[in-house]
This record gives sequence, structure tokens and C-alpha cells, in this order.
Amino acid sequence: MSKTQDSDQPMRTARDLMIPLDAYPIIRENATLAEAIATFVGAAINRKGKLSLPRILLVFDEAQALVGVVRRRHIICGLLPGFLTRQEEPHAEAHFDIVPPVDLDLADLFRDEEHKVLSANAQAPVATVMHDIGAVVEADDDLMELIKQTAQTHSHILPVMENGQVLGVVRTVELLSQIHRILKL
Repeated sequence: MSKTQDSDQPMRTARDLMIPLDAYPIIRENATLAEAIATFVGAAINRKGKLSLPRILLVFDEAQALVGVVRRRHIICGLLPGFLTRQEEPHAEAHFDIVPPVDLDLADLFRDEEHKVLSANAQAPVATVMHDIGAVVEADDDLMELIKQTAQTHSHILPVMENGQVLGVVRTVELLSQIHRILKL
């Protein structure tokens, strides 16, 4: 049973707020960037009649274990020629910085070859651009725990776990919607 707040509104749990895994786009770590692009382009999440596009794919290994996440931006940066990107990650929001002092006009050299470059780089495995999962939550964790995990880990998505298995995900949009209901805005 969920806890209640002073307003008698039930405290929602991760299980209550999550998008079930079968309704959220996933990809295998050995899939190509081209396959990840197709997954993003073909995905829409239906929540109570509202469609939204995912920003993040969950990445699973062959044993069905959650091993990481990949954002649209990770894929786009993974398509760049290697000398234009820096792979180290000083901050969660600083993925694939453009390497200074490379003259970005050098990219003009690839204009005639862009299809070849994109096609070749799109064959790289998702594992080459995926990132660690910022945080996971348990299915019975309450709203305040979800907010805390999101804030402390700068996560945009929280995989929801039960008995070591991923049940679904809670995105920041679900958190804000629930906060909106609680505040009766």
C-alpha cells in the first residue's frame, strides 16, 4: 500500500509512474548505430493518449541484462569522423566534445564523402557510444526517492527494478506530471 501525504493523495511509487519495459524502446549493445537510429525514428511512447518521442534507449546485453543507455546525441556524435571528437567524459552533459583546436571547416573536406562516412560510421556498435546508467530505482520506491535519485545523479531516466529485473522506466516528464498533480497546479 502506498503512503499518503497530508492532502490524502496517495504517494505514487515507481511502479505506478513507470512506462512498462514492453512499451519503451530498447536496443542490444551489439546493434549498430544505424539500427539505433531506426529504433529512435520508429519509436513513440503513448502515455494516457499523449505521444512523446524517447530521448534515451535502454541498452541490454545478450543475457538480457541492462548495461547502459544511449541518447540521440550519442548516436549523432558517434557518426562524426573520429578526429573531430574527444571520447573522454568530464561531465555527464559534456559527451563527445568537439576537440579543440580542430578547425571545424575541415569537415568541409567530407562534404562529397558524407554518405560514405555516415554509412561507415553507422555500422559501429551501440556499445561504442553508450553510457553508464546514472541510477536505478526499485519498483516500490516513492516519489521523493525518485526525485532524489534524479537530482543527485542528473539522470533523465530511471530504470525501475524488481528482483534484479527491469520492469520499466520513469522519465523526468512522469515525475513532473505527478508533482503537478500533487501541487494541483
